[in-house]
Amino acid sequence: MTAEYTNWETEFVDVKFVDQRLKSRFFKIMDAFAAAPDKS
Repeated sequence: MTAEYTNWETEFVDVKFVDQRLKSRFFKIMDAFAAAPDKS
């Protein structure tokens, strides 16, 4: 992840998630990437 994607939430606002568990897992992963961009 690069600095351009610090607002990743807005990038995925239109994404339709079929499975709520998948959505929550996806957001946890994206939060981890946002918190530690050098490890992604």
